[in-house]
Amino acid sequence: MNRQPIPTPVTLEDLEPLVTKLRLAKIAENQKRQDRIAVEDRIAALMPTEGTKQTSVKLPDGTKVIVRRGLLYKADAVGLTKLFGEEFAGAHVPLVYKTTTELDVPGYEWYRENQRAVFDRMLDHVTVKPKKISVTLENPRI
Repeated sequence: MNRQPIPTPVTLEDLEPLVTKLRLAKIAENQKRQDRIAVEDRIAALMPTEGTKQTSVKLPDGTKVIVRRGLLYKADAVGLTKLFGEEFAGAHVPLVYKTTTELDVPGYEWYRENQRAVFDRMLDHVTVKPKKISVTLENPRI
């Protein structure tokens, strides 16, 4: 897509119709996005999976439909660090330390399975919510 340079000086007569076209295009794009998400949700409802697994179906035309589900974890790293520093000193803090700090999900899940009392105290510092369901078409006929 070639972008035309904006003529200078910009006049309202030139700009207003383009802004109107852009506004209408964005509205149409948003509606198409909502339509796509609604169709993905319907496909996902027809292809249930357990927990964070995925399932796939191959259609007669060769298209493979894949539905993936997962969880997003968000942690209050400062709160977890303080909790472990004050109450569980010496225990592994289920955080991965990088330039940014994020939750160590396997470590967090380990506490759920092995030290429930510690895990229960961590719940105030971690939010878990479902990821957006992913629907992928491989070799689609478009």
